[in-house]
Order: sequence, then C-alpha cells, then structure tokens
Amino acid sequence: MQNILSKHLEKIRDNSESESEKGRHFEKIAKLYLEKDKTQAYDKVWHYKDWAKDRGLSERDTGIDLVARHSDGSGFCAIQCK
Repeated sequence: MQNILSKHLEKIRDNSESESEKGRHFEKIAKLYLEKDKTQAYDKVWHYKDWAKDRGLSERDTGIDLVARHSDGSGFCAIQCK
C-alpha cells in the first residue's frame, strides 16, 4: 500500500501545474481512502463544497476539505487534508 501511495503522490507532484492543483488531487486520494478503508468509521465522504451545496450552505472555502458521515449515524466529521 505504501508503494502505491508513494507512486501516486509522486505522479501528482510531477504533473500538477500549481499548489492548488496538487491539493485538489490529494483531496481526491484522501476521499477514496476514507471511503474504502474498512478501519475508518465513515460510511460516506463528500468534498466540502458538495456537502455544503446539498444543504443550502455557503460553498466558500472555510478550510474544510472533506466532510465524512460517521457510520454509526452519530454525526459528521470535518476533515482538512494535508
């Protein structure tokens, strides 16, 4: 798993034209990981803008990159990808 992630991160660094593009690609990787890894306690993960839009909230950048719903139904978790 470590080698796969390292290869993807290297590809992002090599092919991105800006720091924001690198960040967007990294957020996609983090979202996939949180959705697929069975040790995580989330059953659904959204990009913040999509989550906010679905709820009629402002989509402006608040520093939150992803929002994950706890699989036990107890609420949501704000995630900043670094």
